[in-house]
Amino acid sequence: MRCAMRKDQKSRSMKREEMIYEQTKHANFIASSSLEGIEIPKEPVFTSLAQVRKHFQQS
Repeated sequence: MRCAMRKDQKSRSMKREEMIYEQTKHANFIASSSLEGIEIPKEPVFTSLAQVRKHFQQS
């Protein structure tokens, strides 16, 4: 039982670390892009593939 708890805690810790890493990577990408003169919104404009397809089919 104890081993299962440790695995679960380790798994949650790794997921949290991955989430922090991805957030940091995204923030750094936005910051470096702005240095190049490229503005990238912090929040995604499209949340699904269907929205992307609809937007570009209308253009």
